[in-house]
Amino acid sequence: MKPAEVTPSPSREPAPPLAPFGGLTPPLAPERGADIRLVTLLLEAPELDGAPRGSGMLVAPGTTLGTVRAKALTHATAKWPWLARRVRDAVGPGWHVVRLSYGRIGEPTPEPTAEEATRDASALLGMDLTGRVRDVLHQHWDGALPSDARLPGHDQAVRAGAAGRARHRRHGRLDRGHRPRGDRRARAAHGGAARRARNDAERRVLTQRSDSPPARL
Repeated sequence: MKPAEVTPSPSREPAPPLAPFGGLTPPLAPERGADIRLVTLLLEAPELDGAPRGSGMLVAPGTTLGTVRAKALTHATAKWPWLARRVRDAVGPGWHVVRLSYGRIGEPTPEPTAEEATRDASALLGMDLTGRVRDVLHQHWDGALPSDARLPGHDQAVRAGAAGRARHRRHGRLDRGHRPRGDRRARAAHGGAARRARNDAERRVLTQRSDSPPARL
């Protein structure tokens, strides 16, 4: 069985010039995000009916879990009832969809195999899933949008907000009806950087083209 694969192609179109707008300075580009690899497993495993990890779990950086490399696990059929119904209608009870996520900022992301994803899922879910995989979907893209903590200006915004709150605490003026001016400015600066980064990401997504249509489980 050959696993399905979805590979988005990054856009090579240059950003539009700002020269016609006169004197505008382009925003700083956010730090390159992680190279993301997703492996989705279709499992015949009635033991998962009770959702032993709820809708999923995160693996903190530096956590020692044997040889687990995944940074997150999503028990998709536990998280989304509509998907559980769709899977049950298609193949019957006792089947589940589990997604493993790989890739952290600043670290290389070797391509995970179905076997590695199965081992990681077994370790994280606390049960042996060897021989239970009935289908696999691989998805990957490079340079995902980083978290807010890595957007330009984030650290300065946090420091400015903390300083404003500290000043107003000293004067007893911080309550629900009054936000310190420094805090408002910090939120505005941070929000502007986040909006610009999101707009850039959306523009890249709209110009991406996939070499093959998404596969369906």
